[in-house]
Amino acid sequence: MKRIVVLTSIVLLGACTGASNSPSTAPTATADIASATPAASAPAMASAPAPAPAPAPAPASSSKSSAVKDEGFSHACAKDDDCVLVVMGDTCGFCNHSNASIAKSAQQSWQDAYNAAHGNCPIDPKVGKCRQQNAIAKCEKKVCALVDCGDKLAKDEHHCGAK
Repeated sequence: MKRIVVLTSIVLLGACTGASNSPSTAPTATADIASATPAASAPAMASAPAPAPAPAPAPASSSKSSAVKDEGFSHACAKDDDCVLVVMGDTCGFCNHSNASIAKSAQQSWQDAYNAAHGNCPIDPKVGKCRQQNAIAKCEKKVCALVDCGDKLAKDEHHCGAK
């Protein structure tokens, strides 16, 4: 017959209780394994809840590119207000200025493409070509175009201002 010895020790710290720092030991309990039943042999312990299943991984992007290509975005317009400035090409870096103009009707699909591409940028982005940009979106011959204002400031999104 095997015997199990359960020893319980409780150390009381004088700082917390005002008692001395000497350990206090509870009496030793013994139990016969052969005569013990599962319910009586050990106190019931609450089991930890099962861990929640891990979330499913995000679907892999079909392309790991950090660039937006000017493919499939409408450039058709009837007036300047139909056009918006966007970034085409590499989306990583601190100084990516607008370098193209597309139709406002394509802005949401461009934004989705930009967000997907920008999600592939490294955590520590590189610094791009930082310079002041004075550009506007214009409708020229029914096609949206980026117009560089040169040394003039853009008065608004569709008009260059004075020097």
